Amino acid sequence: MNIAEGDANTEFFHLHACHRKRKSYVDKVQLNDAVLIQEDEKAQAFFNFYDDLLGTPSAPSLKLDFAELGIPSIDLPGIDSCFTEEEVWHAIQETHPEKAPGPNGFTGTALHGQ
Repeated sequence: MNIAEGDANTEFFHLHACHRKRKSYVDKVQLNDAVLIQEDEKAQAFFNFYDDLLGTPSAPSLKLDFAELGIPSIDLPGIDSCFTEEEVWHAIQETHPEKAPGPNGFTGTALHGQ
């Protein structure tokens, strides 16, 4: 590829990027009898429209009764606590060295010294 081709591609890209910007710009908004031109007025009009459209969140009206479904409840104290360094190393030591390659694509054989 020579410089002229690269320049042509760059010009093509910029033409499309500028076109997208022009195409997605809203220059005015009609709200009832008023025409809004100021950016902050247009933004507030859009916000109010979608805020009214979506409404306010409400509490869910349905609840699941796991006992009624026959699903036992499990008490999980400490489920959100962090792993200790010892637990992590224990899990690594228990992993077969030729399984699950790491992010570099190599297995853990070097880690286990095999």
